[in-house]
Amino acid sequence: MNRDSTNLPFQLLQTHRQRIESRDAARAGSRLQSTLSSTARWFGWLIVLLAATHANRPLTGAVDTWAHAAIGRWIWQHGQVPQQSLFLWGAEPIRWIAHSWGSQWWFYALMRTLGPHSVIAFSVLVVAAVFALLWREWAQRSTPGTFAVVIFTLAVWCSAPRFHPRPELFTALFLTLLLLFLTRRTEATSIARDWKQSTLKAAPPLLIMFVVWANVHGAVALGLMLLAMTIVCDSVQDRLDGRARALVLLGVACAAATLLNPYGAELWQALRSVKSDTFKVIDEWKPPWVARPLAWEYMVGEAVLVLAALFAWWNGGQRRWAQLAWLLFASASFLSARRNLWVLAIVCLVVMAANATALESERWWRWWRSRTQKHDAVLAGQPIPDTLRTLARVGALTCVVMAIAQGTPSDWWQLRAVSQRAPVQLVRFVRATKLHGRFFNDYEFSSYWQWAFAGRPPLFIDLLNAYPDSLMDDYFAVCAQNKRGRQILQRVEIVMLRPSRPHEAIYRLQKFLDGKPQQWARVYRRLDGTIWVRRNAKYRRLWKTLTPRAQSSMPRSKGRTR
Repeated sequence: MNRDSTNLPFQLLQTHRQRIESRDAARAGSRLQSTLSSTARWFGWLIVLLAATHANRPLTGAVDTWAHAAIGRWIWQHGQVPQQSLFLWGAEPIRWIAHSWGSQWWFYALMRTLGPHSVIAFSVLVVAAVFALLWREWAQRSTPGTFAVVIFTLAVWCSAPRFHPRPELFTALFLTLLLLFLTRRTEATSIARDWKQSTLKAAPPLLIMFVVWANVHGAVALGLMLLAMTIVCDSVQDRLDGRARALVLLGVACAAATLLNPYGAELWQALRSVKSDTFKVIDEWKPPWVARPLAWEYMVGEAVLVLAALFAWWNGGQRRWAQLAWLLFASASFLSARRNLWVLAIVCLVVMAANATALESERWWRWWRSRTQKHDAVLAGQPIPDTLRTLARVGALTCVVMAIAQGTPSDWWQLRAVSQRAPVQLVRFVRATKLHGRFFNDYEFSSYWQWAFAGRPPLFIDLLNAYPDSLMDDYFAVCAQNKRGRQILQRVEIVMLRPSRPHEAIYRLQKFLDGKPQQWARVYRRLDGTIWVRRNAKYRRLWKTLTPRAQSSMPRSKGRTR
């Protein structure tokens, strides 16, 4: 009998076993992929919840939402955009281009219809939408693992200081949409019919976005700069092929779309104020390491995000020059102005999402096993053990839950829309006593006072910075009580300041006013601020009856600076 025919049953049995093993392996791989996808979806919802909790914060007296809503109310009432500075007596009105007029109108519309809660809800929705879009982009290229969860948690935490209801929200959303469009465009097929159709399909919404962007925030210039960088890099890298030429035309159209605003081409003159002396003394426009520096944790977090994005870009296989240019530009923007830390986090996440396969845990697990198990191909090819995978998920889950707990206020169940430290009671006092005259106010709380008073009475200064540099110089001169400051203070009848600490500029002014009881009388003092009036006949009814009460109205507590 033939030997091959004798071994035939054994060969058939072995083939059958191999088929069963391959089928079981395929089923196990399918179950694993299903489990990973399900876990990624749950982690995605947790990331959205994390972003929402950090964005859900009461409005303080210092947030500029109030000032923007006050300008929006003026636009609503007058049916036109401002042409000069408003609500101030400290300097003569100057030509003012309200580049954020659209968002100002929108914030007032929310305030007018549903109150401050609606403004906070809008902020939460936009912030959550930004990170939901970025997580979805990552998930479309690769199943997000524990590394993605940790990176998104870090990005949300680093960006949280910018989660305020202000025009910057629109820039964060539109910047995310723009970068996602540019990323997907480079992955489109090179067939002329396909990329032409995709470009024509994307052009109308992109143009509409730039029209809206130009009317809600001046940072539309940031979008145009990133678009211009992409045009230059892609034209060189792709040798000005059809897709690059189409992007050039689209970029020109987007730049032209920004001219559809009430100011026309004059809108771009608003960018000149960024280089003014006034902006040089505003903390958010300073580098992160100078003058009351940004917390080092945020700087380290941003550095980690940049390094992770560079690692993904280098190992992703595409190495698009435009993505590298985005990272370098966003990093330089953050180093020049700390307010750009959210922009840098968005750019880093977009680059990592575009190269998500380079960050897959399975890929680097196989790479490590191939280095440590060179002589055993079976062990080198084994997937990540279930125990190790479970430990990683638990660690990532713990990281997200702790971040959510950190971002949740202790009194969250009260659903407070306005902070207890906002000067609400102070405004009521001014209205109840019909206090009028020339106010000198501090810079920080001017936002709420501008909303509350609407120019009646006008303020000395506000934080919209729509005034000449000399007004900011005068403000600090009054706080320092130098010769120029004392001269300006002679024209002031009422001083209204927020609580301060010894290192702040207005603290010296507070000590000066308290040290001149023959000239100034304190008539209001609570946790939301202090008011002094001149001790003259005009305010006699106040300082005669309210001064003793004001001296003792500030509650005492251990460790509080008096």
